[in-house]
Amino acid sequence: MTTVLSKYPMTWPGLAFGLLTGGLVTILLDFPMAGLSFLVLSTAIGLTWRDGEVPIFPFVLFYQWTSISVGMFWERWVGPVPDPYPPGDLEQAIFLGLIGILVLAVGMRLGAGRGEVTRISDPVDRQVVSRLFWIVVAVFAVDYLVILNPKVYFGADVIIEKAMAFRYVLLLGLWGLVLAGSGNRIYLAASFVWIFIPSFTGYYSGFKLPIFLLFLAYATRWEPWSRVWWRRGAFRTITLVPVGALVLFLAVLWQAGVKKETRTAYDSGEAGTSRVERVELLANSAQGTLPSVLADFESAVAGLVARVSYVTFFSRVLEHVPDVEPHANGELLRMAFLNGMVPRFFYPEKPVLPSDSAYTRRFAGVWVQQDAQTSISIGYMAEFYADWGTAGMFLSVLGYGLWMGLLHRGLRRFVFVPLLVPGALVILLLSVMPFEHQFVKGFGALNMGFAVTIILATLAAPALRRILSHDRLNPALQPEPWSPPSVHMPTGKA
Repeated sequence: MTTVLSKYPMTWPGLAFGLLTGGLVTILLDFPMAGLSFLVLSTAIGLTWRDGEVPIFPFVLFYQWTSISVGMFWERWVGPVPDPYPPGDLEQAIFLGLIGILVLAVGMRLGAGRGEVTRISDPVDRQVVSRLFWIVVAVFAVDYLVILNPKVYFGADVIIEKAMAFRYVLLLGLWGLVLAGSGNRIYLAASFVWIFIPSFTGYYSGFKLPIFLLFLAYATRWEPWSRVWWRRGAFRTITLVPVGALVLFLAVLWQAGVKKETRTAYDSGEAGTSRVERVELLANSAQGTLPSVLADFESAVAGLVARVSYVTFFSRVLEHVPDVEPHANGELLRMAFLNGMVPRFFYPEKPVLPSDSAYTRRFAGVWVQQDAQTSISIGYMAEFYADWGTAGMFLSVLGYGLWMGLLHRGLRRFVFVPLLVPGALVILLLSVMPFEHQFVKGFGALNMGFAVTIILATLAAPALRRILSHDRLNPALQPEPWSPPSVHMPTGKA
């Protein structure tokens, strides 16, 4: 019988490490808000990191924590963060955001529970890995032939997007097999390159997704609560530091000028229509931006910090509501439930959602740009505050985390092929990773993603077992046998 702490072995170490680092930062640097920030991060990760499972919850929490905290650190230790919009009470926004992250983690933990997870621990035959590799190559080959835009299929665009995302479920299944000990790292490298090249040719920075997926695939094998892991795996993890530094540098380069130039070319029709033309555009833009980045690297990094940091609008909402704009009293939540539970495909007359920018103008009092390509949101926590106030915000965040946890549990229960479970969890929950995501859209994306993933995983299971079958049992393809719970009957005479 498993206990809660055996499934979440980082619970107490995370809290202890957070208290230690938070206390030291507060005392030595006289920076209480930073101390709280480290305490929240460590505790939230400890609460949600499940043994033997892809750490998607800790990753989502860390990403949102970064959006709340990075601007605070930069301003304290480097200088002002460039921001086109004047902030409100940033300290209050950061404090409420950090507490909100902790509340979200509690909800995730309660919803996900302590159910078992199927480990892929036994080495998998090379023939099985090879077959899955060619399946992945085939399903991603379409990206080299045509640039798909699901948005043109209004009413079914979300379903098409989620169906296309299922390819990444297969991809993470392949990487999971390789990293479990099959020894065929060439399949991992080749598949990463195969999907990474087309990711450069979209309007948005789609190349982030393969990098995030690769990080999560490696992190699935991490066990920081184990002494054995520290002896054998910690050094290999440290070798990823240069890779992380390279990724951050490329992010700085992208934010410093490449993004603006490439999107301008797309908007004007000068980007070309083929993948090759668009990769060339990106390469030329990066080459032209590199000298300015190297000449003033601090300003370039500040631009990235300004993009990642996302508490300005939250701070403006705290000052604008209810002094100028009254609380919505559940309006946003009702709209989210209507949008998230009833797909437009089945209800074409469903009211069209207001854009993110419309909410920003209304609740933050900031006149932001609003057009087909630009949408600026206040973030889901700010929406909850605008709907209900501070207490209602925390209650809504708790419910949101609880719902994420329940969907997490549902995927573990109803995706019957263990090979597909890590990718299903990741692809579903990455849709709500950004701190600035709009709740109305995020809630709908979660529900639609869950339904589509369950359906496709169920349909794909027989074919996968047939194509990837081998003479000996493949633990990554076989569902866990079900056995009834044991019942202890009383003994002795009445």
